[in-house]
Amino acid sequence: MQTRPNLRRQGMSDQSLHCLWCGSSDSEALFPFSDIFGDSWLLHRCRQCECRFLDPIPDAIQLSRAYGQDYYGEGEKKFEGIFEKVISGFRKRRAAKVSRIAGRKGRILDLGCGNGEFLLHIAQKGDFELHGIELDGNSARRTAQHSEISLQVKPLAKGDYPENHFGVITLFHVFEHLANPAETIGIISNILEKDGILVMSFPNIASLQAKWFKGNWLHLDPPRHLFFLPPKAFEKQMKQFGFEVKRRHWSSFEQNPFGFQQSLLNTISPKREILFECMKGNKDYLKDVSKFRLFIHRAFFYCSFPVFVVCDAIGSLFHSNASVLYVLQKSGEPQNISTS
Repeated sequence: MQTRPNLRRQGMSDQSLHCLWCGSSDSEALFPFSDIFGDSWLLHRCRQCECRFLDPIPDAIQLSRAYGQDYYGEGEKKFEGIFEKVISGFRKRRAAKVSRIAGRKGRILDLGCGNGEFLLHIAQKGDFELHGIELDGNSARRTAQHSEISLQVKPLAKGDYPENHFGVITLFHVFEHLANPAETIGIISNILEKDGILVMSFPNIASLQAKWFKGNWLHLDPPRHLFFLPPKAFEKQMKQFGFEVKRRHWSSFEQNPFGFQQSLLNTISPKREILFECMKGNKDYLKDVSKFRLFIHRAFFYCSFPVFVVCDAIGSLFHSNASVLYVLQKSGEPQNISTS
């Protein structure tokens, strides 16, 4: 990919570039970085709403490659061996928490439901009607095997569900993937019933990890992660959509310790995300990585993980961790929001 124009590297506003959240053309370039496919990107900050967004917006070919079989996992599970079991345990814990918030009954929609395991776990916690949305791929095919889940294999759009239809809607690390995030939140507000609950988790671009590692930060995940809203800006925007923040959770043993480890490894490795792709069994990506390097990465992961769990616990006290989870309640009608 060719280098972007100099005026972006100097942090000057580019009138042809628009914020993915609010549509403003007033932005500044922060820093360049690359993805696992070798393409180059810039992270921009919108001066209007504080959103950080990817420049350029990836095209259809780049997104198709990024969401290929390597992303979803080629087998029955996304991750290999013990890693999938650990992730399954996190899904089970998440289901228990959401079921308590939801009152253990109602109609629930999980956007980006993956293999459907979270919904299956939550069905065991109460009387729930299960709905999931997932893009076409191996994960959607795994979910389709479970008849108790009503699955939609396409992005959420207006008219897909009736107004005030769901008691609970969840997005676990899906928000940052959305191509039309403000429009999607507007649809969610419309189909969520009054006093309904929205549970969202996403990378914290204002975290210490993001500030320290910049382009090497795991959770930039280009080109799949298209934008990032800092928590304060997110809360301000969600209030305009009629949502009230009920709870915030800054600690995540699932996301934060490993994110710290992989970001550190990215700073000293010739390729980014070697350990993460190893966990998914992505042999094509790892074919030019030596066995010795893979051994070192694995050894670092297992030996140092407890240290980064402690870092996560400390970081949560200062609200500086790499991911954040919000529990929001639909408490009013959306304001008249302009995205142009």
